Amino acid sequence: MVLRLNGTSIRVVPDGWTPNKSTQYFQSTACAQAWRAEDRKDIRIKWNCTFPDGMAEKGYWVVTTGHGTKYLFGSTDDSRQTIYPAPWLEAGDASPNTIRWRLKQSITTLGVAINYTYTTDTFTPSVKIDAIGKYEYQTYIDSIVYPGSKIKFNWTFAAPPGPKNGKLDNIDLSREKTNPVI
Repeated sequence: MVLRLNGTSIRVVPDGWTPNKSTQYFQSTACAQAWRAEDRKDIRIKWNCTFPDGMAEKGYWVVTTGHGTKYLFGSTDDSRQTIYPAPWLEAGDASPNTIRWRLKQSITTLGVAINYTYTTDTFTPSVKIDAIGKYEYQTYIDSIVYPGSKIKFNWTFAAPPGPKNGKLDNIDLSREKTNPVI
């Protein structure tokens, strides 16, 4: 797996993993398992799943940098990009699989949180990605909210038939009125 953080691609491996072990490590992901950046000792990575059945598809990542900024990836449904089986598959094959965990929240060392929301094209499949009938659905940034401000991305989607490719119409910036510091 690859983590893209602050413009850098970082390979992520389970803690204790060495290159001579099997590369099929993700299939046995356990809740609250420690992971690490392969070549970076200043980044801590943790896989969390909060569901009693240990359903990995609903899990999320917590990445903490050396200077203490914390990033949460995929902690809500809208911040996970999934692929769904085609409708003609057996009902038992109908569970979605997460393929991307999007940034949901970043928290600075001072406790300032920036929240990100996403909108997903869930109507029309856009890209066939494998031979067994699973499709990727497009995910787009919807808003970024931080203390005192909100950035809202307004999208228009092409109507069916065909892929609903998003077109960014405009971006709104709203600010909360705050009292000046005296």
